[in-house]
Amino acid sequence: MAFDSTRNLTVLFGGGGSNYLDDLWEWNGTTWTLRTATVRPEGRKWASGAYDPTRQRFVVFGGFTTPGPTDTAWEWNGTAWTPRTLSPRPAARYAGAMAFDPSRGKLVMFGGTSVGITGALGDTWTLDANGWTQLALTGPSARAEHKLVWSPTRQRLVLAGGLANGVYLTDAWELGPSGWSAIPNDVPVAVGSYAAAWDGRAVALVGGGAQTGYSSSMWEFDGTWTSFSGPVPTPARTWPAAAWDSTRARLVFFGGTASAGDQNDTWEFW
Repeated sequence: MAFDSTRNLTVLFGGGGSNYLDDLWEWNGTTWTLRTATVRPEGRKWASGAYDPTRQRFVVFGGFTTPGPTDTAWEWNGTAWTPRTLSPRPAARYAGAMAFDPSRGKLVMFGGTSVGITGALGDTWTLDANGWTQLALTGPSARAEHKLVWSPTRQRLVLAGGLANGVYLTDAWELGPSGWSAIPNDVPVAVGSYAAAWDGRAVALVGGGAQTGYSSSMWEFDGTWTSFSGPVPTPARTWPAAAWDSTRARLVFFGGTASAGDQNDTWEFW
């Protein structure tokens, strides 16, 4: 899920529990609208996605499909999907993270997994009009189920936690102009498969999975980690989605999987 700042809509694609969805929905702050297209990506869950304001495209890469992990990229321009077949490109994966980096003017993708909990990846790629470029950077260890979020106050992409070899992580990293740097303060609770977005004052991590089960916590990072003590989406869940609606100045939160099953509720934070 990502916010299309050109059309002022939050865009959601795919997902699923035991199935693989290929539907695209747009949220205007009041109503979800299904956008139909004859040509569209095959159904997938755990894909990486972000909006590229430079090219005015919502981009989806990878994910888990019926045959398994995929290395396909698709772009939505507001009216139609276009497959983007490029070489070189990242290996097939799911549960990676992607975000737009304004300082680079490119999308950045990190990590994911190719074969479950033992196949975590630790590579960093950028994507622009010219194609994919792998960055030779030393940084976070290989992992999946994490997120990347741009912090406008810190002028960095922030990465936190994730899952590696079946263990949830607590370390946090920032990607700046010169590369990755470790954040001295770890996330207070090991977490992965959470929702994350800028919330107007800090990078917010909401829900997710922890070693003890489903998490309903919300943590904010603006240089230090702070637990948000107000109301949060319930029930506790993994794999929710979030995006920052910069026009309405609200964090939009949707769905996920709780102990009772998949959720389709929408929440906003401001």
